[in-house]
Amino acid sequence: MINKPADDFADIDLEDDPESLAFHHIGPLPVKEPRNRDWKEIVKLLDTGEETWEALGNSDKLALAYRDSLNARPTFLHKMAENWASGEFRELSMEVRRQIVLFLLDQCMPHKDGQDDPILTVAMNYNTADFIQLIIAHRPKLLPSLLMAMNVKKMNCLHTAFKDTLIGILRMLTLTEKRRALLISTMRTITMLLEYADIATITAKDADGNTPIHYAMDYRLCHIITEYTHDGRDQKYEDIIRSLLNKAESAMKKPDVLFNARHYSPYRFYFYVKAGIASKSRKANASSLPRKEVTAKAKETIVEDRREPRRNAAKPTAGEHLSRTFSGGKEEPPQPAFSVKTSAHLSPKPLPRPLRDPQYPPGSSVVSSTGNKETGFGEPNSGSLSRRPTATPDTPVEEAQSKPVSAAPKHTAPAKPERSKSGSTSRAPAWPGGEEEKQAAANILAFVKCFFIRNSSDRDAKDLLYGKIASDKNLFFDASHLRGKHVDDVVRLIEKVSKAGGFEDTLSYVRIPQLASEAQNILQTSRQNVANERRQVKRSSMDREPKGRDTLVKVFDKLVAVNVRKILRLHVEDNADEWAHTDSAIEQAVRGFAQYSTSGERRDPLDIGEWNWCKPDINLDVIRHAAPLVEHIHLHWSGNQTVLYGWASAENGIPFMCRNPRSLLSKVTIHAYQGLESKARREAMLKNFSTLLNERTNGAVKIVSNPLSRSAVNSAKPDLEQDRLLGEQSEKPRSDAWIEAMERFRRTLMGMHRGGLLREPRRVRVALIDDGIDLDDFNTYDNTTQYTGVSYCDEDAWWKSTEGHGTIMANMISRINPWVNLEVIKIQSRPSFIHGAGARSISPKSAADAINAAVMRKADVISMSWSITDLEYRMALFSENMSDVEGDKKPADQSDLDLLKTAIKDAVKDDERLLICSAADDIRLIGDNTYPYNQAPVQILRIGSTGPLANRDPGSGSENSISYYLPGNQVAEEQRAHSGKPVVYHSGSSISTALATGLASLIMYCSHCLHSCGAGDKYEAWALALRDHANLRKAFDNINKYHAWDQDKKVVPVWGIFGNKGSQLEKAGSGEDKIEVLKDIVTYLCHDVDLDKKGKKGEVAG
Repeated sequence: MINKPADDFADIDLEDDPESLAFHHIGPLPVKEPRNRDWKEIVKLLDTGEETWEALGNSDKLALAYRDSLNARPTFLHKMAENWASGEFRELSMEVRRQIVLFLLDQCMPHKDGQDDPILTVAMNYNTADFIQLIIAHRPKLLPSLLMAMNVKKMNCLHTAFKDTLIGILRMLTLTEKRRALLISTMRTITMLLEYADIATITAKDADGNTPIHYAMDYRLCHIITEYTHDGRDQKYEDIIRSLLNKAESAMKKPDVLFNARHYSPYRFYFYVKAGIASKSRKANASSLPRKEVTAKAKETIVEDRREPRRNAAKPTAGEHLSRTFSGGKEEPPQPAFSVKTSAHLSPKPLPRPLRDPQYPPGSSVVSSTGNKETGFGEPNSGSLSRRPTATPDTPVEEAQSKPVSAAPKHTAPAKPERSKSGSTSRAPAWPGGEEEKQAAANILAFVKCFFIRNSSDRDAKDLLYGKIASDKNLFFDASHLRGKHVDDVVRLIEKVSKAGGFEDTLSYVRIPQLASEAQNILQTSRQNVANERRQVKRSSMDREPKGRDTLVKVFDKLVAVNVRKILRLHVEDNADEWAHTDSAIEQAVRGFAQYSTSGERRDPLDIGEWNWCKPDINLDVIRHAAPLVEHIHLHWSGNQTVLYGWASAENGIPFMCRNPRSLLSKVTIHAYQGLESKARREAMLKNFSTLLNERTNGAVKIVSNPLSRSAVNSAKPDLEQDRLLGEQSEKPRSDAWIEAMERFRRTLMGMHRGGLLREPRRVRVALIDDGIDLDDFNTYDNTTQYTGVSYCDEDAWWKSTEGHGTIMANMISRINPWVNLEVIKIQSRPSFIHGAGARSISPKSAADAINAAVMRKADVISMSWSITDLEYRMALFSENMSDVEGDKKPADQSDLDLLKTAIKDAVKDDERLLICSAADDIRLIGDNTYPYNQAPVQILRIGSTGPLANRDPGSGSENSISYYLPGNQVAEEQRAHSGKPVVYHSGSSISTALATGLASLIMYCSHCLHSCGAGDKYEAWALALRDHANLRKAFDNINKYHAWDQDKKVVPVWGIFGNKGSQLEKAGSGEDKIEVLKDIVTYLCHDVDLDKKGKKGEVAG
């Protein structure tokens, strides 16, 4: 026997060989562990009944909790969401499915945002409504996190539900019944999920910046009229939109969350999709036409005049929800694809993943009347949308959303579109459908518009409705500064504001003050034998002289005439004496006709959301007739207990109003004046009233009491003749040659316009950033001056000047150049205690917003007759008194100043606009310490003031930082013809700045005039080049050179060239001679202007 070396067995692993182990092992063999089974085996065993869920071992159950990291749908839950009633799970009982789903949900399997498809998203795509309802019923606490889970495109379940699932259903090429059943099931499921969605889910943005609200406002979805039931109530698609926005209400404090990457709000997204559908429809129609016809069609120009929205806007839809219907491009004929109403529950079949939607436009644009392309089609008209900057057409939404993502794992492909028996694919349904579908979309748009206006500031609402273009559309009307004036003043104000941007058909609020009485508004009866009336023992009530007013009827008629149809908050001052408005006048004003009269009917009523007509003890029958859809009523109570119990009456009081099925009343505020009774008794009566009303309305109306210490009757009559500008009246100074020369030149130029020598030249657009203007005090020189405005002072109209300062500036500008297009931009200001009496403190954030708006509105000149002290310098200079130096308001936050810095730098970076600001009128401050000058000292003209002898005013501050000096000491306002008011005089660098603005714009305008009458293109080039600060400096310097004013190179002695040439214009006999004189002026001022600085951008923008 040969002994084998031990090394021969070294490579044998006996422990891993069962046979070797059995051969060498002494004793009993170990128990063999059962092999782990995969999920398919487990499902099969459960399906055949070989195993029950309760009998399964823990390892088998956990086998279902696997995760496949290579798949976008990595868990067993995803498979169940896909195949809830098909595939491997078809034969499983509902109870077993329920146990599996709940077990897996309890394992808290993590979701990886950006990698996994959310489980609810998968279930929504495949319309496994029962799967979702199971989670809602048994694991509702998990729903917020499940709803927020995002896929690779950062879309959560709600994104997908609107963008893919609902759109996929509408585009299904199957029978109408199947589509309707799926539509009902999906909308019901979305409604249930919204009850658990938080604000983070509602406002979450996908890769394109769209929120679920954007996709919910898809033009096609808004035309759904199919109804469904939820919690025993009939629902429609509008209710889904309402639920979404109501949950997002708290986000309205920061509305930027509702703008996508293209700066579209959900409201504007509706019109963007509509434009895409119109674009595709036109292309489809063009491709089906004969070649010759296509060529002819291609030559047609599509014109969309967005400068006059009042002419192009469609007539508002009548009914409960009033809205303006906007038109986009040409659309296909109505073909309602889902118009049949039903609320029956139909069991839907699994929905395949929707097709790729080609409806979004491939960079569409239209051509305006001026030949410039405007971005996007079918957008809502907003007054001055034509001022929107020209831009490259937007990339279509679908293109941006459908780009392949390399990191996205592959998963189950959707089913192919069904074909007809002939083998060709059926056509998708056309939009918008019939009149019922259009009305459904109009109702949704009206609700969204009202929601944004009601819950946002004025500027934010404009951005949400019209885009970030600094729209001059007016969303409110406030005439409170006309208290005590004549009613015609209010009517004229409405007319002026309607021409300056126009009104939206829905206004956030309307405030009407108490106006002066007028004899023609008091109804009088002419009777004979007045002297013998006392002898008549018996006199009927019909013989008595009726009293009361109907003054405001013409105000509300005017509001309707300028297209106002809905007022969210109405506040009207009224009285309790004989000067109060009659019930019939109130009904006539708001509803358009009185209850018991057939005369003077107005066609269109006004819809009021919150009623506050301050007439004490008003009859509820008046409100019920005038505002049947009112939501909140303010009642003014004089203290009469009978009136109070009448309001609580079940027969004709508030409970009776609430019984109306259409009633929206939810809140009543009682303003309780101090009557004859004590305060304690008044409080007891109010308490009893609230208790009684709560019982009779079943708590449906909230009651709020507001006790007042004054009487209901206001005996003090408003002062009709008060004028706050008279505060600056003083002794008349010596005549100012500067002003006289410019006024003389203006009158001569006006004569040339009246004589037809100058055609319609381009106007210079001047942005006046100040505290607003009072239109009644603004001199437009027989409507020569054009104006519009926007306010960046919350809930304060641009047509109301806070301190009268902006009105003075506007008059000084138009005094020199009445042919400007004045863009009034109101900013937040208040009295300042730093720089002495009369000084103002400007909000840096408000100023930043205003400068940005001026840039967006394509202003040629930005006039800023103010300055803001640098925060660091202010704190160093006034550190001892800093705690109360600005009253109870803290100094400007550095973040606000950073916004102002950015706005200033953006405004000057391309030299396409001229910026002019005033000195601080404080000798302690230099230019480096004040905004806006310190951010661009070379590119901004800083203006100081001179006295009547053209000497520098030391009060303007450091001379090194002053660009030019213009009159600013005791400058008289121009006396208007037939005015009985005394002449008012004003002082300060702000006056000088306004005059400099007028002068700069006048030189530009004269160049435009010469170009318009065919003098040559160089004049237009000069006008554009003067927007550059360096070129404008040359023109001002040439004014100084003409007069050879050697005493001071920074003074602008206009009495030289404008005085002398103005005299020549007057003496010139023929029109040609006058044109030659005007050429001499412009050529002398602009002969050394650098035309290379105007740039191509300036020519295009102009």
